[in-house]
Amino acid sequence: MIEFLKNKSNSSNILIQTELKLMKKTSLIVAFFSILASIGNIFLEFKIEITIISFLIATVNYIIYKYCKNIIVVKSTLTFFAFLFFNLLWIHNFGSVGPALISSFFLIVFITKFYNGRSLVFLLLLFLVNITVFFYIDFQSNFYFGTYSTDEKRLIDLYMSFIITSTVIVLYVYNTKINYYSEVENARKSDSLKTAFLENISHELRTPLNAIIGLSGIIINKEISAEKKKYYSQIIIDNNNYLLSLFDNIIDASKIESNQLDFNISILSLKELFTDSKTYIEKELEHRSKHEIRVILDIPKHDTIITSDKYRISQVLNNLLSNAVKFTSFGQITLGFVVKDNFIECFVSDTGKGIKNEKYELIFKRFSRINDDSELGIRGTGMGLYISKRIIEIIGGEMFFDSEYGKGTKFTFTLPIKPIDVE
Repeated sequence: MIEFLKNKSNSSNILIQTELKLMKKTSLIVAFFSILASIGNIFLEFKIEITIISFLIATVNYIIYKYCKNIIVVKSTLTFFAFLFFNLLWIHNFGSVGPALISSFFLIVFITKFYNGRSLVFLLLLFLVNITVFFYIDFQSNFYFGTYSTDEKRLIDLYMSFIITSTVIVLYVYNTKINYYSEVENARKSDSLKTAFLENISHELRTPLNAIIGLSGIIINKEISAEKKKYYSQIIIDNNNYLLSLFDNIIDASKIESNQLDFNISILSLKELFTDSKTYIEKELEHRSKHEIRVILDIPKHDTIITSDKYRISQVLNNLLSNAVKFTSFGQITLGFVVKDNFIECFVSDTGKGIKNEKYELIFKRFSRINDDSELGIRGTGMGLYISKRIIEIIGGEMFFDSEYGKGTKFTFTLPIKPIDVE
């Protein structure tokens, strides 16, 4: 049911990016230790070919780390050069007498980690054939690929290769484990949020539906007065509107998660947009019988024309205003904007009860509600601010807030659009 919030394509993209990041880290680790191996080869006075191979391994892996962005390119390139360098190392570094056999363990770990199914079977078979060919050559002719000038050099080279290979594998496995624990923790948090969402949404759906069903049955009764029918009808309409708003939020959250939220860019008047929002919130206050709250519009005298999505900006503004109405019992609600050098700063402030410091980190998290027990009667699913912030970020702006518990809250968002002033 809740998987509408994270569809398969989005989850797949996250996995791909995680795998790509791990591959690039692996490339950087291999590059670093290949340089160390090159220095060791120079110190041991090995053939120049061995040192060149080590430098080539370092160079290729660094290029992959620095410039490759596509996971298919990174995986294919790493695999091709891993096999190539393994063969070159075997041929030019004394075959099974040298460190190539030790280094092959990293190749096996790499293939097993990043490949599955037929690709994994194919590459493991290829590696097996590769090793079998080298074994046959070594078996038929001892020291076919040469040998060390001294036993001391062989011993140093083998131990150095063992230490480097072991270190690379340890770092690689450790990094994989860290990523695994991170994903488990993220999954745990996601499950907790989804559970909270289900609890909230079941309550938020049940309450208006019960009101609609119950009052619809009462209205049918011919004995009630016209005044009561009108009163109950208005409650039904309000609950219908609330359900529509709830479904819109669910759909928007789903589209945001799957990067499919629609935007219609057009020329709009900020003065007109904020004036309409003021009218909207004044009606909301009147409907909630909060006549003691004043609404103040704080905007420049001259109109400001911009190019953006009128509906989405209005959606964000009305979300912020609705929250202000929910949590303000007296005083005032102020909305407005200020034109800066290269962006427009919009704001909504209230004299409501404010937000406790320990609740700050929950403000923009989806499905999170910051209500105290005394406020459980206030409706909400914890999606409005999350949706609003993501809309502003997609547009290219930022959203932040400042609050003092017991005195009020001010939400601010920016629109990075150059305005055109109109007299």
